[in-house]
Amino acid sequence: MSAGREGAALTLVDLPAARVAQRLRLHSAWMGVAFLSSGRRLAVSGGLDNRILLFDAGEQGFALADSIALGPPWSAGGQYPQGHRIDYGPGAIWPTAIAADERAGRLFVLSRFDSSLRVVDLATRAVTRRVALGAVPYACVADPGTGHVLVSLWSAAAIAVVDPDSGRVIGRCAVGGHPTDLALSPRDGRLFVANANDGTVSVLDPASGRIEETLATALSGRAGAGATPDGVALDPTGARLYAADADANALCVFDVSRRGQSKAIGWLPTGWYPTAVRVRTGGALVVANGKGLGSGPSDVAPPDTGGWCGYLGYHSGPRGTLGLLPAPDAAALARGTRTVLAAMPRPRRPAGGPLATHARSPIRHVFYVFRENRTYDQVLGDLPRGDGDSTRCIFGRRVTPNAHALAGEFVVLDRAFCDADGSSDGHNWGMAAIATDYVVKSAGTSPVYDYEGGDDLAYPAAGYLWDACRRAGVSVRSYGEFVFNPDDPRDSVRAGVPGLEGHVAPRYRGYDPTCSDLERYAAWLEEFDRYDRDGGLPALEIIRLPNDHTEGTCSGRPTPRACVAQNDLALGKLVERISHSRYWKQSLVVVVEDDASNGPDHVDAHRTVALLAGPYVRRGVVDHERVTNASLLRTIERALGLAPMSAFDAAATPPYAAFTDTADARPYACRPAGVDLEEKNLAGAWGQERCDRMNFAVADAAPPDELNEVLWRDARGSAPPPPARGCWLLAATPPAVPRTRAGHAPR
Repeated sequence: MSAGREGAALTLVDLPAARVAQRLRLHSAWMGVAFLSSGRRLAVSGGLDNRILLFDAGEQGFALADSIALGPPWSAGGQYPQGHRIDYGPGAIWPTAIAADERAGRLFVLSRFDSSLRVVDLATRAVTRRVALGAVPYACVADPGTGHVLVSLWSAAAIAVVDPDSGRVIGRCAVGGHPTDLALSPRDGRLFVANANDGTVSVLDPASGRIEETLATALSGRAGAGATPDGVALDPTGARLYAADADANALCVFDVSRRGQSKAIGWLPTGWYPTAVRVRTGGALVVANGKGLGSGPSDVAPPDTGGWCGYLGYHSGPRGTLGLLPAPDAAALARGTRTVLAAMPRPRRPAGGPLATHARSPIRHVFYVFRENRTYDQVLGDLPRGDGDSTRCIFGRRVTPNAHALAGEFVVLDRAFCDADGSSDGHNWGMAAIATDYVVKSAGTSPVYDYEGGDDLAYPAAGYLWDACRRAGVSVRSYGEFVFNPDDPRDSVRAGVPGLEGHVAPRYRGYDPTCSDLERYAAWLEEFDRYDRDGGLPALEIIRLPNDHTEGTCSGRPTPRACVAQNDLALGKLVERISHSRYWKQSLVVVVEDDASNGPDHVDAHRTVALLAGPYVRRGVVDHERVTNASLLRTIERALGLAPMSAFDAAATPPYAAFTDTADARPYACRPAGVDLEEKNLAGAWGQERCDRMNFAVADAAPPDELNEVLWRDARGSAPPPPARGCWLLAATPPAVPRTRAGHAPR
């Protein structure tokens, strides 16, 4: 099953022939497929339609034969709760995972919105019981030995044991964070639970509720998250366990033949973000890769998947693939382990400079400016220095004079890439150096945007940048990031997460395209002037300037270039004011986008605008080293003495070449706007009817590919070029195969 933003589908694959046999487009789906009647029938969860679809096999393949209604379709989507309790309205069910007990003629159906398990009688097509689980479920498996249903509670770090006959939860067993997939051993009844938010697999005895072992899937001994096991499967003998580690793009392989003495025996490479693994008779492996084989040029994407078959992600670029692997022997495991470990980034240490050690760093204040959705070529493509393509530039020097001046006066970072595809994962990558499995799997498919506060499932294991500050005793303040806007603009902004309570600017609005970035600058300036006069400036200020997102060509709204220009002016004014303050000599300004929104760029549609400014930033240079959101976070961490939050920032290398030991404290002079900041879209502007139907009140609810076309045609008047997508992660020299034990990862 595929369920990306571009649509949902069920794809049937002839495994012996390794070919797609049939595709069935679905109106709505997220997960949930079960074979019935020895493979002659398929039960499929119908997503927000709140139905179970029954497909029967025939001469021409599978065809829809019947469906079972669980409730009315749900349609109250596009919500941005802003800290309010969501009224999901009628039909708040959203069926997901399915398990079958054909001996009893029953289906067990989990539902995400109402956190329930439903027992469906296959003969009568009726729901006979609804069991409230008390937490959002993910997967379930029927235990043939006891008749119970074992359910992973995604939001509660627990396994629920359900008696379907009585309709009661009769047991609850604590496991790791974000339990997802389940595998029940045919040998001894052990339950293997993939814990996606803490990089482990729990080995559980369901009868006693006792955890017998905890198996670590991490590729590295570094602190923090970074291993995301979200799929598990046992071989037919029950002696070998495979765990799909999504963020490592690998399978971790365990020998589990001896109870209580399991051990890791190697890794196997997969595609991008594996979400499920299954083992065929004979030991061959089938792996679902949620984002396919990596980035590739959009104009040569596999034509047979179609634009509607993207699995995870915001646009049609990431396309799900199915990996077919032969049963691995010892030699294959050794080769696979070398390959997986070779792909791990290894951080470089600075020989000197202001980031060598925090104790000796002259940088004591960091201003972290977070913007929205632009690629490098869209903005800096016309910059003479650096690897830009002016033919893809639509917000060039006239629209963004300050971005150009900052890059020109300080350093051009022409190999800066976003780690994310859209705002939901982008703001998590930008603040935590990782996005949880909940964020990645929900972005673009969930009708509710709750990724910047509002749902604990979005929280990474080590928290966010402000949590790292708290642990290190470093002061922090947020201006618009992870906040809830009040309904009345006269009221105060509230923290979106507990870690920011007491650390948000009350008059600085978060994402809201009706609020100008110049208004946001004024709210920031009011506080900064006080800090400059009285002291007490926090060591880290996180400042959101979101309006380079634009509202397209919506009727009566600012034109795209006016939105981007006022965003640019706000940035220029902010840097100018800092540079004329008492704090400038100890300051660093870091500017980056949350994501590049798949915009046009001749290198990669993840390449973005990243800027550095400060006395210890080199001037007039071009740095071609790869920079990501994680490496910019590592820059901030090294400057302020913060510990890494995930394996990604722990392994990231800051742009050391962009810094110098010799301070140059010349202030920055803001450039005036080059276009009319009050310019409004004319009636009949290209794409106006489409933009008027888009939801700009919710971050990235507007379809990014459609919006990119509108922005291009508004600026250029012609069809846009396709974005390039390249694989820009680099591999190191393969190390020797490590020796591993259960619960221990190679160091």
